[in-house]
Amino acid sequence: MPERLREAGMSALAFERKPAVVRDAKVTGLLVAVNKTSKSHKVQRDIWQGPRGRRVLVKTVHHTLGGTEEMTLDDARSRALAVLD
Repeated sequence: MPERLREAGMSALAFERKPAVVRDAKVTGLLVAVNKTSKSHKVQRDIWQGPRGRRVLVKTVHHTLGGTEEMTLDDARSRALAVLD
C-alpha cells in the first residue's frame, strides 16, 4: 500500500537482505527503490491498449529520476509529474 513519503523518513530506509520499493501516496507512479548500494527515485507507468471494455496491458515502463542524495523529495515529485504527463 502506498505511503506518504517524507524527507526524514527516506533517510531511515535501509537495505534489509533484499531490494525494497516504497511507493508515494501523493504522486501516483513515484517510488523510491532501495538497493544494496543506493536509494533512487523512480517513476512507473503501465501502458494499456485497446477499447475501454477490453484493454490489454502492453508493458510497464520504469524510469530513474536520480538518487535520493542528488535531489530532494519535492524535486522528485515535480519531475515525476512532468515525466508522467
